[in-house]
Amino acid sequence: MRLKYLILGLVSGALLATAGTSIAAPVIEKVTATIRPDFDLQIDGEIVQLENAPLNYNGASYLPVRELSTLLGKDVDFQDNTIILRDHLPEVEEWITLSSLVKDYDFTIRPSNTDIKFFGLMKDDKVLLIFDYGKGFAFTPEGQYVDYYISTKITYISRKDLEHVGILTPTSG
Repeated sequence: MRLKYLILGLVSGALLATAGTSIAAPVIEKVTATIRPDFDLQIDGEIVQLENAPLNYNGASYLPVRELSTLLGKDVDFQDNTIILRDHLPEVEEWITLSSLVKDYDFTIRPSNTDIKFFGLMKDDKVLLIFDYGKGFAFTPEGQYVDYYISTKITYISRKDLEHVGILTPTSG
């Protein structure tokens, strides 16, 4: 009788052990999809051509991630079964961070008393650059615009524009 319960216990344990691993494992399956070269892709009002046609599966359209991310100005990476999209950063030499201007060049930042999205970049108590995050541009008190962008909470400013308006000299940094 004990042998009967021992065999039953071993078989039950083996079934439970294999059932748990099959549930935890991701299911990868082949599907049949339709390639749709007749689909147009429009980004910000402009029709763009894809090198790889979209797919249609169960009423949903699928676009090639790498190609789409390039069109949207994003970098794409694949790590540990995760597709990662992040902001594309231009060449480092072309941009300088706002924090670097404060730390390395002794600039200060003074927020506006009235609007949290508006602040000035200053040196020796003189406003050199005004940022309006609400409108998405920066300009000098004389009205010269300076290009900048924000990526993952870091503000990058065009070094060329800063040199052009005289905030940095070509030999600075």
